[in-house]
Amino acid sequence: MVSPVVLSRDLLQTRARETVSYLRFLRVATLPQAMVSAKAGQVIRNLPRELTHTLKANLLLLLYSAMEATMIKLMDEVHAAWSGAMLAQEHGIDDLHPELFLNVLRHFKSSGDVKSGEMCPPLGPCLVSLYLDDWAAQQKQPANKRRNVFSGNVDSRAIHEALRRFGVVDSPQPLPHLTHTALGSTKGRRNVLAHGEQSFEELGASLSVDALQEDARHVFRTLWAVVLEVETYLLEARYLRQAA
Repeated sequence: MVSPVVLSRDLLQTRARETVSYLRFLRVATLPQAMVSAKAGQVIRNLPRELTHTLKANLLLLLYSAMEATMIKLMDEVHAAWSGAMLAQEHGIDDLHPELFLNVLRHFKSSGDVKSGEMCPPLGPCLVSLYLDDWAAQQKQPANKRRNVFSGNVDSRAIHEALRRFGVVDSPQPLPHLTHTALGSTKGRRNVLAHGEQSFEELGASLSVDALQEDARHVFRTLWAVVLEVETYLLEARYLRQAA
């Protein structure tokens, strides 16, 4: 059976390979008297400490990008799964998990969201179809889709809220296996860089390769756990209302 989150799996594996390769490079680049060479050794340059600090800080962007990209791709695959069931008329809107049902209704919170002539009976399938069309259209506007999934930056709390909003988890608090402090620290450091509170060199000076590698391990383990959680949710069709 093909995994319903095959794209998310592939994306996460690709980002993990990128991160592993970068960490291997950092290990060498931060060694004493490290150098780079080109043209078969004809050009040799030292790697100044200031540059290696910047290179260490760059890893935070790789990690944060993996966090955000994985979650957006997962939400795409959640929509693909339940939209297939809806549009194939295997299930009606009343069969949706209550949280997904609310997502559809909230999408049309104002009358301006639906133009005259777009609505046609029966109402339920029409609303679902319009909602899914809007989501698909956001493929061309990733920033808009991101805002629909996350109200702010991505961390364990934001991931939990997204999963809860789509009915993947029911717990009011983040589940231990789907959270880790490394996600929060990665988000915080990324924001420090994005908002110019510190330069890459300044922030990188406070980071060790060992600590970065440990954070990367926790980030990817947590993201993998999230991917598996969503995979189980889709395989069990938990996007549908469960029988009492």
